[in-house]
Amino acid sequence: MTYVYDLLINLNDYDYKFYEWRESDIIEYLKKSVLIKVSDYIYKKILTNNIIIGNKTLEMIKDKSCILKNKRIETITYMGIFTNGKDVIGLTFSSDGKMFEKTRFTIQDELELLEISKPLKYTKIDYKKISNNKYNISIISRDDMEDMNKIISELKNIKDDKDKINYLYYEWFNKKSKLSNPYEELIDDIKKNYSNNKEFLKLLNLINIKNSA
Repeated sequence: MTYVYDLLINLNDYDYKFYEWRESDIIEYLKKSVLIKVSDYIYKKILTNNIIIGNKTLEMIKDKSCILKNKRIETITYMGIFTNGKDVIGLTFSSDGKMFEKTRFTIQDELELLEISKPLKYTKIDYKKISNNKYNISIISRDDMEDMNKIISELKNIKDDKDKINYLYYEWFNKKSKLSNPYEELIDDIKKNYSNNKEFLKLLNLINIKNSA
């Protein structure tokens, strides 16, 4: 573990890559934080699961990060930057250890962090898996993510309408469901197969048409 300085961050629920940052995002200047090198196994768990870190790890990162905000330095109580030497992500946590917000870094900052991590020894962190991440942001674009969330929201609004759900199920799977109301199956498959943007938009348009009918 080592201190790192002067990084741009974009804290969000999802770890959007730098090239998907938007002008409307709140980009902050991280004055200082800690870089922690972990094994490939642990790093994969961090990326693909919602986790709670234990008290030992919380104490390790407590009050070691700060941002420049309105010309004042503000401490981020629980934040760490994690890397496996090949990839890097910044994470914030609540006081009970739950993963809160995430950030990726500019290309220049990422390369610098990976270079700094080379001589670092691996650190063991204590954590517990809560659930799988709903989406793997590394293989879905931000636009697709927003389209998918719109689709899921629309489906929730009509989940009790069996005719509409069955109709949309057929359009999505190109077959009829054997269930009386296949809402959950439809939602699960959309979350698993969200990378096809055209299918997302097609389904979203179908939902809107059916809702206005």
